[in-house]
Parts: sequence; C-alpha cells; structure tokens
Amino acid sequence: MDISRIRRQHFFLQGLILVLFLIEIIPTLIRYCGDFSPIRIVGYYKVFFQVAILFFADYNNLNKKLLYLILFFISLFSLSLILNPILFSEYDWLFLKGSIYYFDRYIFVFLFVLVIDSRADKKLIINRVIKFIEYILIINSILILLGFLFDLPIFKSYINSSRFGYDGIFNKVNEVSHLYTIY
Repeated sequence: MDISRIRRQHFFLQGLILVLFLIEIIPTLIRYCGDFSPIRIVGYYKVFFQVAILFFADYNNLNKKLLYLILFFISLFSLSLILNPILFSEYDWLFLKGSIYYFDRYIFVFLFVLVIDSRADKKLIINRVIKFIEYILIINSILILLGFLFDLPIFKSYINSSRFGYDGIFNKVNEVSHLYTIY
C-alpha cells in the first residue's frame, strides 16, 4: 500500500467535500448582487462531485444492499421518466427544476455514502470531514448572528422580502436547516 498515494487521495477527497460546502457562497453573492436569474453552479459542482467520487470507491468492498437500493431508485426514476409525457417537450425544465434536478439532489447523498463506506479508511475520512463541516457551521453561525445583529441582507434567507430568517453563506433555507439539525 502506497502511503503517499493514500494521503493524496485523502487530500483530494477532503478538498472535494470542502468545496461542496464552500461553493454555496457563490450563489449567495450573486443573489445578493441582484442577479436573480437561475444559477446552477452548485448543481454543476454536485454532478462533477458525483463523477469524481466514483474514482475513490473500493469496488471490491461495496455495500451490496446500498448498491441495490441505489440501482432500484435509478430504475424507478428511469421508468418514471420514460412514462412522463413532459420528457420530450420540457427537457430543460426537467434538468433545472424538475424531476431530474430533484433525483440528483437526493441520490448523490446515497452515492457518497456508498463510496465512503467501501473504503478501509472510512473512519479517518469521516472524522476529517466532520471537522470541516464543524468549522464551516461555526463560521456560518457567526455570520448568521452578525447578519441578525446588523441586519446584513447578504446573510438573509429571503433577500428583498419582509420574511425573517438568516442562512449565512448557504442559499437554500431547507438545506442549511437540515445540516444544522443533523450536526
């Protein structure tokens, strides 16, 4: 086993995960600057992340139950797409706001768990990633507090709205709430 190769893999994998959280800043800044056109930079990165993460799997050690569950979800989703009458008339909508968008939004978590669970060094990876998430959430909590105390619109959940809420650097209300709840 080549230790330097494993260290490079850890560094790259941790970097991928860190960027997954930090890339949330870009849509927040764009939304704050007034450009409300749909931006899918996080979605594009998630697709890149899914492809890149496949290179880290130990294919001899995959959790078969989880693999079959993912394949079952993919099969069901594919069947629903084939039977969907919107498929051929609203192709862009399916990717940007429709069923493909939502399928990808949730399947990537299962894929990530499958890949990390296959690795012999999963405990080390998980511990380091949890530290990254902890630091990001602490920094984000400080930004939420500053946003609340000084009424900073960049950290508001609903910019240019009378609704109350602060998300910090995250641009999706549900995702940041779930992240804090899980942590």
